[in-house]
Amino acid sequence: VFVAIVLTQPAEPWWPRSAWAGQALGFCETTLPFAIYFVAFESGRRGATPGKRALGLAVTTLDGGRAQRRSAVVRTVAKLLPWELGHTAAHRMVAAELAGGAPPTWSYALAIAAMALALAWAATLFGGGRTPYDRLAGTRVVRIPAGGRIHTAPAAKGPA
Repeated sequence: VFVAIVLTQPAEPWWPRSAWAGQALGFCETTLPFAIYFVAFESGRRGATPGKRALGLAVTTLDGGRAQRRSAVVRTVAKLLPWELGHTAAHRMVAAELAGGAPPTWSYALAIAAMALALAWAATLFGGGRTPYDRLAGTRVVRIPAGGRIHTAPAAKGPA
């Protein structure tokens, strides 16, 4: 569908002329819906997106309870941050190129930061399995039994 839309557009560009407007449009059309999807499903009753459920996985707190909305928001923001940094850098670089100028130096730094965050995430897969965003949110991804549900962790008991 996307290719058909692009191929049927007139020669005059139909995208926003400002790099910041393009960034905002991309955020609203792509990142924000994904963020809502992840937060809604991972903090929901089953604690997993449909894909995680199909694989028998769920997002839980460290003690095995259901992740709260705040944790799901922190997890999702940290997960999508490299994506957004990379897209911001790319938008600025393309805009500068189209304007016939050189990209701003900070756009290169932003691109490098995005790649460094992605590499840091990948490196954690070999040391314990918890990603940086799980560490920040106090969550983890666990296997759940077929048809199983995440239990709600009991309230902590005070000193006896």
